[in-house]
Amino acid sequence: MLTRPLIIVYLDRVQIPARNLEDVAIFNSIDMTLPELSFKIIDMDGLYLSQLDLYIGATVGIDIIEGNRNLEKSSLSGHSFGDFVITKIFDGFESNNESMGGFIQVWCKPAWYLFGRYQGHAYPPMKLSELIKQVCSDANDNVKLIIEDDRFASSSDPGNVPRYKCGESDLDFIEQKLLPYTNINDSNVFFYLDWFNRPNLTSFARLISQEPKVLIYPHQGVANTVQNKITDLIKQKGITEYYSWQKINLTIGNDDVRKSFATMKKRVVLENNETGKIYIANQQPKAKMGKDKSPTFFAKMPFNALTMEYIEATSNEAYPNRLLPDALAMARNSDNDVIDLIQLEVIVNGAIDNFVVGDTIQLLTPLRNINSKENEELSKKNTHWINGKWLIKSVMMTQKKCNPDEVTSIITVVRPTLIYNIETTTINKSNYLYSVD
Repeated sequence: MLTRPLIIVYLDRVQIPARNLEDVAIFNSIDMTLPELSFKIIDMDGLYLSQLDLYIGATVGIDIIEGNRNLEKSSLSGHSFGDFVITKIFDGFESNNESMGGFIQVWCKPAWYLFGRYQGHAYPPMKLSELIKQVCSDANDNVKLIIEDDRFASSSDPGNVPRYKCGESDLDFIEQKLLPYTNINDSNVFFYLDWFNRPNLTSFARLISQEPKVLIYPHQGVANTVQNKITDLIKQKGITEYYSWQKINLTIGNDDVRKSFATMKKRVVLENNETGKIYIANQQPKAKMGKDKSPTFFAKMPFNALTMEYIEATSNEAYPNRLLPDALAMARNSDNDVIDLIQLEVIVNGAIDNFVVGDTIQLLTPLRNINSKENEELSKKNTHWINGKWLIKSVMMTQKKCNPDEVTSIITVVRPTLIYNIETTTINKSNYLYSVD
């Protein structure tokens, strides 16, 4: 853990001076294939722009180091992120003088975004996970992908048909021709580069099964009710990364809640193009935090169960003229629309440097103070339902004015279903919640 993190940016391997750099932001998400980087250069004398030191495709490197000079050299640490390339430049000429100077805003993506292979290729039958890994391994050398075997989970498909790449980039081929038909253990798939330039092919079920790598707990002053729990969790789970939140925001529902709701009781029409048979069935989402086993529940959703009982279907999808395994995978991948049904935005001061998107966190909240001397059972119901395990969907790390004391991390964590113990939860009428178990 860095005590005073400092983000350094390089342009074509030359460090941008701290006096010229501000507002650095790096963003990574499991539902975006590529991370993004942006930063602002103070160019009041117009030198950077006049010399055109910034151009599309220029290499941008980024490091995060310990900015505390009072620490012993042996205790200093840091990380180098994967290389980016410039994709967009904007200058507002704010200085408004003859030098044509101002603030230059720069946007970047990994080199794979621009420098993909476009050669056609006929791939022999193999599992889609193996094919995706091969495409990543064969990427152009200047893309510099770091291929690690354990980051590619084996897909569920039989791998008995060839696939064809025709006039498209590696990324387009993976995103449009392979991922829609890929499941992992019949769970919805995710493919993304983390900000260390490592491709990841995984599933929601695989991600959520991980033990938490980080503990997020209440900020000082309100954490007294869970102080013993913090100490116990750190010891029991071997957690070495722990942060107090400065602020949290909760959202139930998402930008297009109709898509999430459509997965609740989806009518699926499949065609077996080998036999000509048609299959019709209702499908519930498999994306959930676990199985219900009273008194602990992991598969309840914030919908009224009685209302859902009288709904015949929440959507209808047909997948004609496709291989049956491909159609089944497409139907299951609609679960991606429900993973962020419950979402927390957690804001912490400082940089997160030892965990990435796709990891899980353990969240602790203060115990509810319930005064009920007459009802001992009611007094036990003191645990907020946002407590427990969450999946890290995205992380945005920002630094202002190249100042180690102005680094902030915004961690977005998600759940498709609730987690609670019926004996201790503060949830009222939990039996009326809709279950996808």
